[in-house]
Amino acid sequence: MVCVAVLTCSFVAVTTAPQTTTLERDLQQQQRFAQGSPTSIPPSSPPASSVSPEPESSSVAAASPSPSASTARQVTGAQIAAVGDSVMLAAADELTASFPGILIDAQVSRQGAEVCDLVAQLGADDPQRSLFIIGAGTNGPLDADELSSVIDGLGPDREVILVNVFADRSWAAQSNDVLTRVAAAHSNVVIANWQDAASAHPEDLYSDGIHPRPGEGARLYVSAIRAALGELGYSS
Repeated sequence: MVCVAVLTCSFVAVTTAPQTTTLERDLQQQQRFAQGSPTSIPPSSPPASSVSPEPESSSVAAASPSPSASTARQVTGAQIAAVGDSVMLAAADELTASFPGILIDAQVSRQGAEVCDLVAQLGADDPQRSLFIIGAGTNGPLDADELSSVIDGLGPDREVILVNVFADRSWAAQSNDVLTRVAAAHSNVVIANWQDAASAHPEDLYSDGIHPRPGEGARLYVSAIRAALGELGYSS
């Protein structure tokens, strides 16, 4: 009986440890795309121009009358600052490929308060960044007043995308409720619905059920961002 118990424990350790190591290693590799400044590292996926070719924009506009091709705005990575936690970090390479020149500041275990502080700092220090992507709430509950204050501080001429949370955590529902209420209270803020995207494609997540995997998972994360850009009237 003792031998069986020892063998069972050894088996669990062998099967679970590599999964954690893989995620940690991949996040460390993604960190080179998220150093708090625009990266010059070439994208690992197809060139950004192949992500949203001109014919695609016109076909989307034809299928849906608003916004039309003539009214949809263009957005470049040089306009965007993305601040978040390890969920955003896991998709940093795909964000870089899709929006060359984007500023990404994402780290493991980052709390909402730190995200808010960094957004406020970037808003003051980098006036060319007119669109902020905020990914917070995975590692702990969010404070609605704090988040609203930061968004107000960015000013009405800037726009914000709040990426909601998909995680089996006790505070996830509270975080998403805060994000939804804050977005509803600001005309320049929309939600990127990562929660629905991730729940529909669990196969594109790591075994923790939280972080997007490289490739399809990261592209799924970016697709939620693109949908939010469309809500703001940008050609996505």
